[in-house]
Amino acid sequence: MTTTISPQTQQILDAVNRAYYDGEARINEHLELGERADSVADFLRIEIIDVTRGEADPQEAAADAIASALIQLRECLAVVEDVNGLETAEEILATLNAVYEDGELDLHEDLERGERGDTLADFLHFEIKDVSRGEDEPLPRVWDALNTTIGELEMVLETIQALELVEDLEPAPCPAF
Repeated sequence: MTTTISPQTQQILDAVNRAYYDGEARINEHLELGERADSVADFLRIEIIDVTRGEADPQEAAADAIASALIQLRECLAVVEDVNGLETAEEILATLNAVYEDGELDLHEDLERGERGDTLADFLHFEIKDVSRGEDEPLPRVWDALNTTIGELEMVLETIQALELVEDLEPAPCPAF
């Protein structure tokens, strides 16, 4: 599928790509889900494209979306901080499922990437499964992963907010995802 990404959206993707993983995340490239540096990179590309499409101020729309994701991740981190005795990734995901979008996205279900319709939920599912694999006590690893992601998204938000977009560029068709 080919869509038109506005020049301002492409500028945002380019800036985020330079800031995230020092340009190695490939956020600004057309790749399949899972082919970028990590699930956060997939989330960033899809979310930025989705929320900026047709927006008069794509920079504000992208910043608002990242700020919203930060709120959701901080809520998940607070849950992880407050629970004890969860011994498996499945138990952690089931607990988070209750607070993340009121359980509507089936964090605890083993679905393929993209089937949840929410790339942040996909990130949570796959990251928690990944960092918990082989761990006797997965909660500290999950906490570290969520805390790291929050720091990365804070940096991305700062990058988007500091960006000075060039307004008079022509849009070009390119693959969206």
